[in-house]
Amino acid sequence: MLKKGLSILIIILFIITSNTIPNFANSAEPPSLVIIVENPPEDFKMTLLSESGTNDGRRYDYVGEVHYTFYYRDLNENRPTAVEITAYGKTQVVDLPELIKRYHEVHTLDLDTLIFAPGESMTRSIKIVSFRVFGTLLIEGFLFFLYGFRNRRSWIGFITLNLITQAALNISLINVPMYSGYPLFYLIYFEFFVFVAELIAIHFFVREKTAGKRNAFVLVANTLSLVIAYQISYWFPLS
Repeated sequence: MLKKGLSILIIILFIITSNTIPNFANSAEPPSLVIIVENPPEDFKMTLLSESGTNDGRRYDYVGEVHYTFYYRDLNENRPTAVEITAYGKTQVVDLPELIKRYHEVHTLDLDTLIFAPGESMTRSIKIVSFRVFGTLLIEGFLFFLYGFRNRRSWIGFITLNLITQAALNISLINVPMYSGYPLFYLIYFEFFVFVAELIAIHFFVREKTAGKRNAFVLVANTLSLVIAYQISYWFPLS
């Protein structure tokens, strides 16, 4: 039964990870440039400088990092040539490299060297993925216990199932655009497929309790995870 359940789960998860990222109708224009600054000091501030003026962009503060977003319409009208950075009581102006080569770019600013690196740092990726995986296991594990599951094999099945579905979810979120609000929409979208996968596979991985109680657990656990993800999205980045 477990082998059959694992085969069904792998097929469903293949569908999840190969699913095309959707375009949400009437969604806001994505920023052309997102700059991530990890562990900034309290006085940190950044402004793009151009011949015609300055551009402060939009700032989003999260735990352990700050995002600055800039939009094409602003960058196109006032092409930045330098950036003014305030940190640790000092203000410095450095030349700005050509950051925008595609429609949507993400760069990380190293405050020690004042160098912009494309993409996000490996430590940031590991931190966010670990937070999502272990956070989900903690929340759903607590519910699993409340629902009365005590059998050792049930817990092994629960952890295995969650690790597999979380791996698929995180793979699916790799190419999700990183700007305010969007990661949550994509998380909800992919979470639906995770819910379907777990609703089917739970009966092969966990044999304890009735089928109705297992179904109820999957429904409540996934709903609670989404509600908590929505709440923490205001202070912790989801992508």
